[in-house]
Amino acid sequence: MTATDALERHPLADLLARRGLKAQAYLVRVSEQHQRMGYGQMAYRKEKVSRWIRGDYAPSYRTQLAMAALEGIGPETIHTHGWPGWLLLAMPENHTILTAPWTTSGTVRALEIAGGPVDRRKFLITTTVTLGTTVAQ
Repeated sequence: MTATDALERHPLADLLARRGLKAQAYLVRVSEQHQRMGYGQMAYRKEKVSRWIRGDYAPSYRTQLAMAALEGIGPETIHTHGWPGWLLLAMPENHTILTAPWTTSGTVRALEIAGGPVDRRKFLITTTVTLGTTVAQ
């Protein structure tokens, strides 16, 4: 896998591409939200995003809270899905799949929605967990 492939597969890289934002512009928004939430100033050098996407390190908890607030995602989701998994919920098609009930019908619905071009890794992770939980029930 090339570095470009890795960047394209990371949920944050996908989110930025969908929003048409460059790293610096996104960080300015996150920094403003960070301040509105009472967490103080946050540095917003574009290298931060590159390091998050490469997996060098994850954003701080407060930074993730600010990012989640920008995307309309509740703080409990950060705990439930972890970094960078919760970012998948910022995209409508992933939100429907990841929040489907853990039932046979929910699994079938998630698989129906996932039709079409699918990132095999994300699909396998999501469907394996979903199917495993359904079978366990």
